Amino acid sequence: MLASVSPSSWQPTEKADIENHIRGILIQLDDLHETLKADSYPTDIDAILTYDFAYPVVHTPHSATPIAIAYHRAAQSLCLYILSYLDRSSIEEFREHCMNILKSAQKLFDGEVLHPSYWRHVLLLKIVAFAIPGKHEKEIAWGILEGWAAKTGLLGIQMRGQSSAWTMSQSLAS
Repeated sequence: MLASVSPSSWQPTEKADIENHIRGILIQLDDLHETLKADSYPTDIDAILTYDFAYPVVHTPHSATPIAIAYHRAAQSLCLYILSYLDRSSIEEFREHCMNILKSAQKLFDGEVLHPSYWRHVLLLKIVAFAIPGKHEKEIAWGILEGWAAKTGLLGIQMRGQSSAWTMSQSLAS
């Protein structure tokens, strides 16, 4: 069983096979992203923030597009995480990917306002909160999740061992 064996004990050919397979999945995810963009639904954070969800100008022909985008981003994050675990040179790529997610998530939470599309980012942000290298970045991710939970009435989202003094004022800028 693969999960019970440490990647450090794998043979080089096993690691190479898994790495090649993951890179193939990332290529397929890039193709999927292009398909989703063709559906005229906002796929990047700046477009999402300016999109009027109450009165959309463009009605997506596929009602599953928004959730497909969320799953796409989660799958991409997991693939990059696996690569960073197999190939230490991929850690920086994964860290940068996570930092972009955190920056986007912070834009969705502006003071008292919670953007309507935040819910599609919860799974993605939880992946980042658990996988991102760096304690400070983990705290930021958990802080955003807790802020969202507090705004929506969802209780029980809290980083284990976290200080109760954590506030949303701590950000990537600090």
